[in-house]
Amino acid sequence: MKYEFIDSYVEKYKVTHMCHALDVSPSGFYKWRHRVPSERSKRRERFEQLVMCMYLVIIP
Repeated sequence: MKYEFIDSYVEKYKVTHMCHALDVSPSGFYKWRHRVPSERSKRRERFEQLVMCMYLVIIP
């Protein structure tokens, strides 16, 4: 969750400052950013997309 926050503000603030404030290492952030998604996270993403599509069809 911390890494997602940093990633969303990377254009506005320095990564090193945000990492220090959130008590994470910049190297950990960059490792997270360049990771290969696991099969489980891929399935979860597809499931979330399916739920959102169903929601948009049922509740216009």
